Amino acid sequence: ARKRKRRSRNAARRGGDNDVSSGDNDVSDTSHDVMDDDNAVESSSDEDDSSDDEEEDINSSGGGDGRGGRARQKQTAAVKEVMNTMCVDEKAKDCYANENADFALHLFNSDVKEDILEPWFIDGMENAKDVAGSNVKKQESAMRKYAKSKMLEVHEDDSNCPICLTKMGFEVYSQYLSERTPKRGKNKGKLWALSKSVYDKSRSGLVHLYRLSGTKMPKRFNGQLRQFMSGISKKVTNEKVKRGDAGRIGKKKMSFAVYKTLCEKMMEEEDKEFIFARLFLILEWNLMARSESVVHAHIN
Repeated sequence: ARKRKRRSRNAARRGGDNDVSSGDNDVSDTSHDVMDDDNAVESSSDEDDSSDDEEEDINSSGGGDGRGGRARQKQTAAVKEVMNTMCVDEKAKDCYANENADFALHLFNSDVKEDILEPWFIDGMENAKDVAGSNVKKQESAMRKYAKSKMLEVHEDDSNCPICLTKMGFEVYSQYLSERTPKRGKNKGKLWALSKSVYDKSRSGLVHLYRLSGTKMPKRFNGQLRQFMSGISKKVTNEKVKRGDAGRIGKKKMSFAVYKTLCEKMMEEEDKEFIFARLFLILEWNLMARSESVVHAHIN
């Protein structure tokens, strides 16, 4: 309304100026008109800014995505189940959950638990520990079971990752890997006595946790971790040679002679289950595949 009044007043002055011949009046009115026009421009810009602010407020109140205030839609339970199945199978998912639970238990017993673990997860671990009683083994088992259950529930829509991955650096995770030792056997408690596959599973579990939580692993952290894993392979081999163990990592290949002997032994057995076992072994050998791949094989 004020802007319309200014415009009408300016128009009246401009009309009056055309009829007046006095130069002084022309100069005075013209300068006044310029000042009024400037005020009108400032007022218009202020109104435009306020309208922009109102639009931003409307968008932010609807979800903050700048798309007309529409809130972000979350995945349903059925969609989550399908998405998780497409990433890894149930066996691998359970394996990764175990690895991440061990890492979470390590963090819980470390000095950095308050900085990296979520408060609600710390409370849950404390509760599981109290319920288990005074037995140390039962406490550890209860806390690991609780940690595993929470690792299986992680999803980016729920923001329920027990570990704050954005606060965790390479130093924390590399220390965890370097301190892992066998829990049984002749090398129990010895550093670098685990096989390389154990470290690989641990790293794969961490990568899986990043994917589930929707968190992007920093490039520097990823590069350092790759270099560290490569060094672990050499370190494990050297330590095995020093201890007198076989300088070999992984499983020993099965020769054709061993395969032939197994088939012959199965032929000699009278139990019907060895008929299927021999057929399964022959199929696995000829496909050069893992047993799990043969189980899910489809012949067209």
